[in-house]
Amino acid sequence: MELIVVVIALLFFWWGTKGIYRLFQRHNTVLVILYLILLTPIALTHAFFLGLFGLSEFERLRREAEKEARKQVMVEEERRKLGR
Repeated sequence: MELIVVVIALLFFWWGTKGIYRLFQRHNTVLVILYLILLTPIALTHAFFLGLFGLSEFERLRREAEKEARKQVMVEEERRKLGR
């Protein structure tokens, strides 16, 4: 029974730590620190869910690159249409 509680506590700690790391990746450091200090319960819950369900930095960069590529394709198509 104690082992299950310890494992669950470690998982919560891992996801929370990963979420706080992702908060620092996405936002300004000073704002994240103020967020963690002033709104601690909300910030820790947010960090937990971000660690549990959030995208990794690699995945976010890949999606942004795909979005930019689609945008460039659309721009090229518009240039071809206007050039005719």
